[in-house]
Amino acid sequence: MEMVMLTSTFSRMTKYAPAIAAAIDRNWPQHPRNYFIADCEVPRIMQHFSFPAACWTEVLLFGLIQIKEKHPGLTHVFYMIDDHCPLQPCDAEAISAYFEIARRRDLAAVWFPTFEWPWETARVEYPTAQRVEIDIVDGRRLAVVPRDFFRYFAVQPACWNLDYLIKACKVALDKDIRDTWAFEALQWEGAAKHFVADYNWPSVHHGFMAAGNINPTAIAYMSRTYAAELRGQLLRDSIGINNAALYRMYCRVRRLAHAVKGWCALAVAGC
Repeated sequence: MEMVMLTSTFSRMTKYAPAIAAAIDRNWPQHPRNYFIADCEVPRIMQHFSFPAACWTEVLLFGLIQIKEKHPGLTHVFYMIDDHCPLQPCDAEAISAYFEIARRRDLAAVWFPTFEWPWETARVEYPTAQRVEIDIVDGRRLAVVPRDFFRYFAVQPACWNLDYLIKACKVALDKDIRDTWAFEALQWEGAAKHFVADYNWPSVHHGFMAAGNINPTAIAYMSRTYAAELRGQLLRDSIGINNAALYRMYCRVRRLAHAVKGWCALAVAGC
């Protein structure tokens, strides 16, 4: 069965698209055909769809519809936002196995989390995920996402049922949900069961951009070999030069400055 991949980006992020594409190719050589989707043209990316002035939800919906028209009979799609691209080599065998499970069982969604899913009930980071329900399929572990999980439509790298995700986007737009964060919290009575794969995507929590800023954790994590272009570009955008040692020093100085600012605020408050 055919699988297609969608990577969404936005005008402020398209400068990273070639480096993201290179990271995908090197870290996941067996990846499905990948289409970038964006609210503008994506320079130096041959396979992309652009939807000018569209919001995030519209970009995703229009991209899914284009894929459905271009690939008749396609049942599932792998969707990923740009800053969740793989930063280290992927386990292609594990990913393929979960793809097959999703298609064979016609699952609505199977996430590959960029954070530690609480497989054990002792974990307390996600209170609504304490009722752990686990399926074992073909030797692969799948956790059922609780329906009251605060990010039931979490935009993690995931294998989605194509028609289901199209419907979810339409429901979101009917509720005037136009951005990623609101979509993740979508409340929809018609939502199907979502699953989490027992395979952490080779990225970091929040991706390589966090709250609109370059994520230092991502730079520390990413492969110097398999994500070289992206790593270099992020370093240059941070400090003007591709120098990891200087960047580490820059981060330490910033942390120190932040701490000093906090101490000063406390001192002033105590006067």
